[in-house]
Amino acid sequence: MKNPVYIKFLKKEFDFYQTFLKKNKLIFDIGANNGDKSHIFLKFTDKIILYEPEEDLIERLKFRFRKNNKVILNNLLISDFVGDVVFNSVVGDEAHSSILNNYKDNFDHLKKKLVIKKLKKSSTLNFEINKYGIPYYIKIDCEGAENLILKNLKYNIEVLSFEANLPIFFNQTTEIINYLKINFNRYYNIRKEGEHNFLFKNHLNPEEILENLRHLKVPVEIFSFKN
Repeated sequence: MKNPVYIKFLKKEFDFYQTFLKKNKLIFDIGANNGDKSHIFLKFTDKIILYEPEEDLIERLKFRFRKNNKVILNNLLISDFVGDVVFNSVVGDEAHSSILNNYKDNFDHLKKKLVIKKLKKSSTLNFEINKYGIPYYIKIDCEGAENLILKNLKYNIEVLSFEANLPIFFNQTTEIINYLKINFNRYYNIRKEGEHNFLFKNHLNPEEILENLRHLKVPVEIFSFKN
């Protein structure tokens, strides 16, 4: 927390999120990793629900937020069903663990990593919303499982964001946007990896965002806004 580069990163992240997050609204952080995003979100909310299936990362989160009663930690993953699921844990690179078989084979730097299959508890987004209430913002970063998480969503959330590693997961991303289009009226924007601003000045409709995503070859975070 004393590293000047890290402090500068946090300031840029805060400036970005304050352009659309409202104060004191419930937030879900699905795929919390080591809690950097949640650290920022806590400046806006009085309650945040974190989901992280990896035990080592959960222990880090427990320590990091041990004095913060705004944080509720859940050591489980979110998918398309409630129950037990086989989870592929990447040894030494747990941030890239995934519910998807052979997920790591999409990335050269992960191909030689050892994977341990673990039995994990899974819940659904709808179940968790029924438990905690409707969040204002849901951030999802779950290594290729975003489509599983969002495909049955019943609630028109104010703000959603989800990772899209392009072009590898373009088809799955298309399925998400088409599902949201059929069920809700939403607009979109993009943030490229490592950047702290939206790619487009104005939000785009589903057709416009898909056309732009089709030409991108980098990991992005897609933001979806309730109209």
